This record gives sequence, structure tokens and C-alpha cells, in this order.
Amino acid sequence: MKISLIIMASMAMTLQLCEKKTKAPEEPSEVSQVAENDTPMPKKITKEKPKKIKPTKARFSGKKLHPEKQFCVTYEHKGMGMSGISTNCLRKHGQESYTIENMTIGMAGISQTQNKHTIIIKDKIYTSDIGSGSWRVTTNPMYAGLSKADPDDLSRQMLAALNMSKTAETKTFDGTVCNVYSSAQMGQACFTSNMVMLWQSIMGMEQTATKVDIGSAGDKAKYARPKNANEAPNVDDIMKRLGKQ
Repeated sequence: MKISLIIMASMAMTLQLCEKKTKAPEEPSEVSQVAENDTPMPKKITKEKPKKIKPTKARFSGKKLHPEKQFCVTYEHKGMGMSGISTNCLRKHGQESYTIENMTIGMAGISQTQNKHTIIIKDKIYTSDIGSGSWRVTTNPMYAGLSKADPDDLSRQMLAALNMSKTAETKTFDGTVCNVYSSAQMGQACFTSNMVMLWQSIMGMEQTATKVDIGSAGDKAKYARPKNANEAPNVDDIMKRLGKQ
């Protein structure tokens, strides 16, 4: 991984600088001592000024929920009476993300358009119908579990739970290569080496990446935490109540 290589290189450079700084001065040889005794006036020794080291930018130190640090992908959706475009962006290894959806869903001659903006900030999920000016907030029921899991292990476990096996096939979307995984029950999906999904075809529905920007977190303004959001029913609490009945 590029991030790991950068961290390792930075650590190596730091260790080298520390070794140079703490290295003890060499003892003068016998020849130099004799030369000094023969010299009537010792030479003036000038000390070199230590070089200033520019501070490096702070790296993300929070809990990783996704193997990729940040990305932004736009998808085209079609199939099963659904069509439209969505954009999914993520930063801080999944601690924050947003999704913009512009979808049309049709069934039995009736169609409905959905324009939604969803923001996830740690354990909170904010949703809004674009243009309404109002927001709803609820607790993310998956956050506690995700925070305790290793993102790489979690990705492998997710694929195993869906019976998705890696194939020898690869695809390329907007210049980014991904590996195809296949399941008899769940269809196919294509993931990058850091588990960014670029394509899936499941039960007649297809989702295809049309714009891929690995390394960009998207529009900063779309991550802004909404003010005066109305509390929505907590899904986790509802499930617990149903379990007690």
C-alpha cells in the first residue's frame, strides 16, 4: 500500500536523522595530538548550526473503518425498474462519508423520483430530501461493531458471508482496475485492491462506476454536519423492541 510505504520511508528518514544527531564525536588520533602540541596556537573550532527540520503534516490517527483513506465514485444505476445516478464519497478511512442520489423508481406504470443527500459522521446518519431544507438524524447501528473490527478482515468476512469468490477476471472503470468477485446467489461485483466497489450486477440490477477518483474526498461542503436535524427513530432500538415482543 502506498500509504504504508510513505510511513515506512518517513520513519527510516527520522531514524537516520536521530542517529546523526546523537552520534558521539570521534577521539583524536595520536598523530593529531602530536600536531596540536607542535602548533603554538590552537585553531578556532566553529560549530555548525543544526539544520532545521520542517514538521510533517499530521496523519489520520483515528479508527479505520475502510481500507482506503479517501475516494469519490459516481455510479450509474439501471435494472428492475430503477435508473439514475449516485455519488459516494468517503474520507478519514470511513469515519465520514456522504452519498448524493438522483434516482427514478418505476413499478406497474407508476414512477417516483428520489433526490437524497445522506451524510455519515461516525455514529450518526443524517438524511435529507434535496431541496426540502430539513434533515433527519439517527444513530448508525453498525458503527460500534465496525469500530472494533479490522477493516481488511471485515472486508474478507463480508465477501465470505456473501459467498463471493475472487475470479481471474479484472475490469477497468475510468482508468481504475478492479478484481471481479462472483457468487451463484449474489451475482458479481468488482472491487479495487482496497475494497472500493466499482461495479456490481445482482438480481437484475446493475451499478457501474462512471467516474472514479481514488485519493479525493469529494466536495468538502457536502460533509458539513446539518444543524437542527430532527431525531428519527433509532433502527437498533426498534429491532430490540420487536425482539422483546
